[in-house]
Amino acid sequence: MKTLYFDVLCGASGDMILSSLIDVGVPEDFLRKELTKLAIPGFSMSVDKQKRSGIDCSHLTLSWDGLIKQVHSHADHDHAHEHHHDDHHHGGHGHGHHEHESHHHAGQGPLQFRNARQILEIIKKADYNERIYSSCEKILGRISEAEAAVHGVSVDEVHFHEIGAIDTIIDVAGISLCLDYLNVNELRFSTLTDGRGTVHTRHGLMPVPVPATAKLCEGFALKILDIESELLTPTGCGVLTALGKQAGPGPSGTIIKTGYGCGDKVFENGPNAIRVFLMESESATGFETDMVCCIESDMDHISGEIMGDAAGRLLQAGALDVSWIPVFMKKGRPGYRLSVLCNEEARQKIIDLIMLHTRTLGLRMQTMQRVIAQREFHDVQFLGSNVREKHCTYKNESFTKPEYGSLAALSAKTGKPVIELMEEYLKKQGR
Repeated sequence: MKTLYFDVLCGASGDMILSSLIDVGVPEDFLRKELTKLAIPGFSMSVDKQKRSGIDCSHLTLSWDGLIKQVHSHADHDHAHEHHHDDHHHGGHGHGHHEHESHHHAGQGPLQFRNARQILEIIKKADYNERIYSSCEKILGRISEAEAAVHGVSVDEVHFHEIGAIDTIIDVAGISLCLDYLNVNELRFSTLTDGRGTVHTRHGLMPVPVPATAKLCEGFALKILDIESELLTPTGCGVLTALGKQAGPGPSGTIIKTGYGCGDKVFENGPNAIRVFLMESESATGFETDMVCCIESDMDHISGEIMGDAAGRLLQAGALDVSWIPVFMKKGRPGYRLSVLCNEEARQKIIDLIMLHTRTLGLRMQTMQRVIAQREFHDVQFLGSNVREKHCTYKNESFTKPEYGSLAALSAKTGKPVIELMEEYLKKQGR
């Protein structure tokens, strides 16, 4: 299974991610040809090599309809905004969500505005395959939801001005095209990084991380670097968090190729670049690894009814596993240890639910790595009914088992106990 792992050395923008994917193996001619299908007037792109902290990186320049865009520190586009507002233009600072780079446009007329739905309609006309379109939809949806939340408007009221909309279309479609070309199965990324300080907009000063980026970072590990510039844009952050998972120490596997994409600015105390690893992960041999949060608390004050209620709520909220384990506590009191596994993005929600619904006084948390067997699901005929079957593989070993829900439904239909159905199923499988 192919994995892309993004090492967010010094922030990320849509352009920098796109540059790194070209550097890791996507042909420039292929990408140019596919992006031309978007029918953007006067569109052209070029890629050159520039050094950042001594590293040879791919650097992207885009132009359309007389406008030339160069990637600044992490240039993306300019910040999306609520309807009836002017565009946010973050001057020469770093890069913004939908602008933060140098745009040179002669005789620019009144700005046109597009929301995510209208941008998706433009992308749809390019007639890309469903995987590419779905990727674009996820990215734009996540960015728009974050912008809507910080501006207090609906998603449809979040608009990108003319330059930002075209820039967004190119970045989002380009990245999705690259992922499809590389036939990537999963995307992982390191701790997110951003700079500090403020950036100038037409609405005044904005803090770094800018509000939309801060919203997108909720539930993910973030490190602020000692660089007075915006480094992580909403588009860059939106791409990573919409399509990927954050991996603490990073995935393991065989590195096929490494790529670097850079912005236009040069910093003294950090490489203005993002690194990407194209890897063949262990899941090709029947398993994969990921990082999960383990949250625990020992309690001696709640009843079985509350324990069952809390477990149900936690599973509904996205917990991967919930268990209650009998323990002896201080003063010899019998109690129970609540143990919950969840993804990093669900961690805060799970913590809030435990504190609220159990009235515990504290929690323990740790991040751990787990090994997961490959799993596939199939529908098979058993005793005249469809039964959902799970096929599991670990290295060179495999086994198959029926899903409990299917057997429970068959038990209700036939009157046979679930355990008897399980025995019949195993007998049929020759086990």
